[in-house]
Amino acid sequence: MRHESLLRRLPHRDALLDRAFLAALQLLTRRRRYFRDGADSPPFEAHLEAVDADWPSVPAVGTCERPVETLAGSLRAAVSVRAWHGPDAPTLVWHHGGGEYPYDTIFDGVFPDPDAAGANLVVVRAPGHDTRFGVQRVGATLSRYLATLAVAVAATEHVLETVDGRTVVAGYSLGGFVTNRHHVHHDTADAYVPLMAGTAHGEIFLTTVPAAPVARSRAGHLRKRLNFTDTWREHDHAHVHPVLGRHDQLNRYATQRASYSGVDPTVWPVGHLRGIGAYDRIRRSLDRHLYP
Repeated sequence: MRHESLLRRLPHRDALLDRAFLAALQLLTRRRRYFRDGADSPPFEAHLEAVDADWPSVPAVGTCERPVETLAGSLRAAVSVRAWHGPDAPTLVWHHGGGEYPYDTIFDGVFPDPDAAGANLVVVRAPGHDTRFGVQRVGATLSRYLATLAVAVAATEHVLETVDGRTVVAGYSLGGFVTNRHHVHHDTADAYVPLMAGTAHGEIFLTTVPAAPVARSRAGHLRKRLNFTDTWREHDHAHVHPVLGRHDQLNRYATQRASYSGVDPTVWPVGHLRGIGAYDRIRRSLDRHLYP
């Protein structure tokens, strides 16, 4: 019995895998910590309002990269149409994870044959995800990081404005935070499926992926700019369907679960890394809301 009690207290294997990954990541990026060159930034709302881009016409299969002007300077983003069945077909807008390179790795695993899905499938590439560790480049300052999120939200709204059928916005990790940001600022999709994310975005940089010391010394400011839990409480979330990982050590379950006021997330028995490869499970979650 003592051995069984001890085993129950030991970290889950998924948690151990996540912790090993985070330790390696911190070692690899020790000289490229987030917000190392500045932790000052206007609010997210100001960044979103300032995004200026000539977005591509959506009904053309292919990837179109665009320069984007933001409060933090010029950035580059892309809209990649993987399948198109007409403006009346269901449409999914997918957002990748933070630092995911190639940026469409999870998407390709979930949709190995995009045309067969019978829906319009669009992947938004946020700034900084065209190269490995590019997210650390745009994340050198808090202002550029928030501008990156704002660009992804703005690109999503552009896509949704071009279609008439049912729409779903979804994403993993960073993509989940972008999904939730779009919900609270535009709320023009029929359904939202944020995976392994929440509304307490700033907590990541104070715990699991620590920002540079200059930024962590201003924890209150980071929380004010990155967390949007208070804004979340002001909205109805009946069409938001979050998924969290019980053993997630990057976007920790307890922290992000508490940030979802008014919502009861689906909980998978996985960590952050194993959730990435749960392609069939992700696909079922998306299909459930694309074809209700």
